[in-house]
Amino acid sequence: FMTHHDIYSGTSNGQFIAPFSFKIDPMQQLVLIPFEKDPDTFYNQFEVQRSVLPDGTCKIAVIAYKLNGSAEVYYQKDYPLASQSSILNDPAFIEAKFDSASLTFSSSDLELSISFQDVHDRTIRIEISERDRQAKVPFTLLAPVGWISKKPLSLPVYYMYQMSLTRKKHSNIIITVGGRSHKPDVFFLPFDKSGNYFTRYSLDTFNVDINPCCNGLLQICEAGIRDNLKNGDLHYELNRNNGHPEIKKVTVKGERHFCTIDFSPSFPDLLTLKNDIFLTGDFCITSDTGAGIIKGTYKIENKQNETDIKLHPGLGWIPRESRLLLRLMFKLVKIFKDWPKSYSWDAKITLDENGSCFMDSNWNRII
Repeated sequence: FMTHHDIYSGTSNGQFIAPFSFKIDPMQQLVLIPFEKDPDTFYNQFEVQRSVLPDGTCKIAVIAYKLNGSAEVYYQKDYPLASQSSILNDPAFIEAKFDSASLTFSSSDLELSISFQDVHDRTIRIEISERDRQAKVPFTLLAPVGWISKKPLSLPVYYMYQMSLTRKKHSNIIITVGGRSHKPDVFFLPFDKSGNYFTRYSLDTFNVDINPCCNGLLQICEAGIRDNLKNGDLHYELNRNNGHPEIKKVTVKGERHFCTIDFSPSFPDLLTLKNDIFLTGDFCITSDTGAGIIKGTYKIENKQNETDIKLHPGLGWIPRESRLLLRLMFKLVKIFKDWPKSYSWDAKITLDENGSCFMDSNWNRII
């Protein structure tokens, strides 16, 4: 593996700074129901999210996307809201009483039943019933949610596992707003050997917010002589560069999936970098097989007691999908692969005279 050479002054005491953090959203399933060809006065797409609380209780939220680009988020009491406020544009959050709120599925069937009142006092009803699901081959998608956000608070790496379109022949979809029915949009290509609605769902979501914006004290980690280290929810794999602990990879694990950032060369020991030094390297973000990778570069500049870091996922998302139709879709709809390219993370790390470490970091869109 690659190594930065001759970059340190002094020796290491086994400590290192890790300016990386992950936040996992407890959402487990998601259903998108677009009706842009037959919109309501206000809405043209609904998104149903299902989360499971630590005690096993299921909670539902519905994002109502509006024609003007904003959104309303209707949610059940105690629904664990995550990054909706930064991903969506100008969202309104409304705790709602749902007359029905259920999403159930098996290997063969899927049933969704949603009913609630919107802010205009109209009943919104969404029903989906799909049969013979076992004949389909689901795929994995990196959701391009980050494309919408103007002021991101993190890099939203949201993996949609077990992703499927709803087949017209085996599905019944009802969308009514204030008593008026709306036709669901149709997908323009045949998929899984059948015609499909553009209504699609992931039955296994794994949503990770990488490096949420931070302004405050940064923990200094104690590696000692260990090269594998668990610190809170994160697992670090370290390399030694003349005795200095460098971060080769950092991983967070959910119940069913993991997310890892790999660095090449390994991310250096910021505590003992030489003055007036500028370093560059590559990183990639990976998850389970089939999820593809996000690739980019890192830059580090160290001056006196101040270190500037930049992460830029400039190569975007590189899918690992063998099916020709999906490869064609990812090529034609460039947003799928390109949205991470517009994200940039900038951090300034300072050390005070007491050895305390502070970080001020932000995500920006490069558009």
